[in-house]
Amino acid sequence: MTTTTHTITTDQGQGHRVSVSHADYAATQYEFYIPEAIADHKAVRTLRKRLEDFAPAATAFSRLAGVWDHKPETTRIYRMVLRAGQFDPADTRSVLHNEIGLLMAELSADAGCAQDAFMFTETPIRVTMSSGPARP
Repeated sequence: MTTTTHTITTDQGQGHRVSVSHADYAATQYEFYIPEAIADHKAVRTLRKRLEDFAPAATAFSRLAGVWDHKPETTRIYRMVLRAGQFDPADTRSVLHNEIGLLMAELSADAGCAQDAFMFTETPIRVTMSSGPARP
C-alpha cells in the first residue's frame, strides 16, 4: 500500500493537505459480450442476476458499436473484476461455462434470439483501489 499527499485549496481559499491510500492487487477481469437485440430477453436478465449474485461489483456498458461475422452489431458488455485469492479462475471458468451453456440453451427455444456463439473474455489484471481521502 502507498499513500500520496496533496495540497488543495477550498472555495474559501484555505489550504489543506489531503492524503489518499492506494492498494494494488491482482485480479481477473471477465467481460461478457451481449448483443443488444437479446439484452432484455428473460434468459439474459437471469444471467446478469446470477453474475450479480456471484461477484461483488460490475460495470455495464450499453449500446456499443461492434462487428460480428463482418456485420455491424450493437453490443452490451458486462464487466466484472474478481480479486485473486477470493476466486479461483479455473473454478470460476467452469461456473461461467455452465451459466453460458444454460443461457444458450434457453435462447435456443426462441428462433429470434438463438445464438450460434456467445463470447466472454478472461483477463488477468492489476487493480489499484484508491480510497480514504483524509486530512492528516
